[in-house]
Amino acid sequence: MTMPASTQHHLDSDSTDALLTATGLGDLDAFAAFYDRTAATVFGMLDTGTQATERVYLSVWRAAPEFRPSRRSAYATLMMAIRRELADQFLRHGQLEA
Repeated sequence: MTMPASTQHHLDSDSTDALLTATGLGDLDAFAAFYDRTAATVFGMLDTGTQATERVYLSVWRAAPEFRPSRRSAYATLMMAIRRELADQFLRHGQLEA
């Protein structure tokens, strides 16, 4: 799924990277702001309900302490978590959850 460049740019901004960096340091407010900034993207790409969304954000939370903007963007980290969730759904059920 390809997102409009304007949406990707918004999510791939330095401030989103800063939010994920702060999340990695245990800043719950930063994680809440990261969620607020990215939730529409996650819900739009998964379209599978709250459990899948929870798994994606749990994956991002767990990855946050190792997050380095010099290696990949916060947006890329989020997309990797979504991709893993979709692959896991397919492996569990042979299809994506509806």
